[in-house]
Amino acid sequence: MASVWARQLLEQCRGAAVPFLFKQSGAVLAKEWGLKDAKGEDLAELPTDLRVRWPDPLGVAQATLL
Repeated sequence: MASVWARQLLEQCRGAAVPFLFKQSGAVLAKEWGLKDAKGEDLAELPTDLRVRWPDPLGVAQATLL
């Protein structure tokens, strides 16, 4: 998965007021981003704009709770 795809999906979901859930980056992105967690499952390591693990259609809560 390309990181740009995740960001494009996030913006599309926000535009349509549809919940977006980013569960993990996967091994390829984890390696590309230099994450310690090989599967990219550690929320704290993800780029701040993609730290979404619960439905938050407008992205309001994603950064404020971390």
